[in-house]
Amino acid sequence: MSSPKERRRHLSPVLLAVDTSPALQLHPRPHSIESPEATPGARDPTSPASTPSAAPSPFNIVSTPSKEQGSAIATPADSDASAHLTYAANEAWSIVLPKALDVAQTALCINYALSSGFLIKRSGPNAHDPPVLLGVSVMYISTSGEEQQDSTNGALSQPHTKHKRLLKQIIAMYRKLAVLAEIRGLQDETKTLPWHVAVAEKGAAALIALS
Repeated sequence: MSSPKERRRHLSPVLLAVDTSPALQLHPRPHSIESPEATPGARDPTSPASTPSAAPSPFNIVSTPSKEQGSAIATPADSDASAHLTYAANEAWSIVLPKALDVAQTALCINYALSSGFLIKRSGPNAHDPPVLLGVSVMYISTSGEEQQDSTNGALSQPHTKHKRLLKQIIAMYRKLAVLAEIRGLQDETKTLPWHVAVAEKGAAALIALS
């Protein structure tokens, strides 16, 4: 038999808008090329020669470790039980904008979302790999009867804070669904689409190819 709390539980549908190619683009910082003057050890050929430093010996002198040193080398270092391997390309961030975006498809109308944000993910393990973005916006939240009564009484004085908190949770769920899509082979590491969005995109591409 269900408890009174379970019987009073309500469902609040949420309408979302996803932008797979947002206008916001992030580019990595360009690599700086060091000049010869800044390179340590570099010398101007026009300057007078300085006193040469001691050249390294051509003979490789290798010391034989003692028994105590050999046992210390053979013994592995203290292992950390909490240590784990991470892949740099799986690093992701979430951004919730202070002001919602206009998600209208044309310039003739204005359609602001309740809250907007981005899911940002690395496209590769290298520092020069540009990140990929996914725009997520909360368009509509169905308010239950109890929440409408609380808002009338002034309990929900900051609805924007509630929308941003909800969007942050949705972006975190989308990140997990994007990992699922990558594991299932629907996309590579250069995309960050959630599983259901990647399936819809693949289906739309197949229908366009057949038409």
